[in-house]
Amino acid sequence: MKKLVFMLFLLNTVFLNAQCWSTIYSGGAHTYGVKTDGTIWVTGQNTYGQLGIGTNTSQSEFSLFSNANVWSTFSLGEYFSLGIKTDGTLWSWGRNDNGELGDSTEISKNSPIQIGTANDWFKISAGRNHCLAIKSNGTLWSWGINNDGQLGDGTNVNKNQPLQITDFTNWSLINASYSHSMALSDIGTLWTWGNNTNGKLGDGTNISKSSPNQIGTESNWSLVYGGINNSIAKKLDGSLYACGAGTGINGNGTTNIQFSFSQIGTENNWLDVQYNYFHALALKNNGTLWAWGYNNSFRLGDGTNITRLSPVQIGLDNDWQKISTGGAYSIALKSNNSLYTWGFANLGALGNGGGAIVTVPTALGTCTLANENFTKTQITLYPNPTKTMLNITTTTPLQKTIIYNLLGAKVYE
Repeated sequence: MKKLVFMLFLLNTVFLNAQCWSTIYSGGAHTYGVKTDGTIWVTGQNTYGQLGIGTNTSQSEFSLFSNANVWSTFSLGEYFSLGIKTDGTLWSWGRNDNGELGDSTEISKNSPIQIGTANDWFKISAGRNHCLAIKSNGTLWSWGINNDGQLGDGTNVNKNQPLQITDFTNWSLINASYSHSMALSDIGTLWTWGNNTNGKLGDGTNISKSSPNQIGTESNWSLVYGGINNSIAKKLDGSLYACGAGTGINGNGTTNIQFSFSQIGTENNWLDVQYNYFHALALKNNGTLWAWGYNNSFRLGDGTNITRLSPVQIGLDNDWQKISTGGAYSIALKSNNSLYTWGFANLGALGNGGGAIVTVPTALGTCTLANENFTKTQITLYPNPTKTMLNITTTTPLQKTIIYNLLGAKVYE
């Protein structure tokens, strides 16, 4: 009994101090991160319960959301969150004014709730207040607000539970944006629908569409991302393309509206791109980090608040491996699994305690899994074993306490 409980405390102490990350997700003003030990942590705005921790209190530093080996992926909307567990079930939490949680209600939730009973969900994408999802059989589903046809079901009627759209069973990638949607088929064709203000659907018009509409005939697209007024897509050859309003996202050095996808520069060494609202981040094959678009709140990370109409390199480092864009902030991981954040910090999305704007990528703690904390943590338990009361004193705050009886059964958590 004594040894088992003592080991649990030491493991939780390591979890609190380790700052190595494997995956990151960003929303309007809230952030999820998965550490290399498999634990999941959350920070940021929580007005509608979008952090999923059972409260509506915002967090300025990362708090534990879940232990390891429970969740497989997340997608964060403006004020809500989606997740798929390792068993293929779909869950949602946060704001639900327009049915974006998909639970057949319009009532917000501050803890994850399961959507239906299906266990074959494969991919998810949360937009401002609508959602897209793909099942393992390749079918496409949508729910939430639909005033611009962004659900793709041929109507403008909101849906508060997942509805299959189209008869196709070959969807492979999705992106729910602010008021329009994008998707790729498994053969690499590009499809868009929803609001088409400023030509952000990329079909050469500004006419909105309420059903998926194929863009051109090419079958070499590999990534898609949409924001408020623009869309970005990447081809298999590493080239980037954009369309929509002249807010800098088109990356062509001008403020001209583009009604069709046009290439950003001439390079074909782009590895990844992320776009949310008004700014874009991208990685090149050589590990360098680039950004463009609106730069108020210093969200681009170049040390200025000057809008960039073309991609600019952020710093000189070449060891970046993952990126994510929030409403007015950015986060990225380096190859050593250390986490960097920058941009608007007041709502807690940066996980740095809140406060001032961060103008350049800044490390959040240090990435270490060393066990030096074992010698610094002192825990006292008495009496042990016990039949009634157990007293615990510790020199380090505990994230979780689990007590087992002598037979190995859990009696308290």
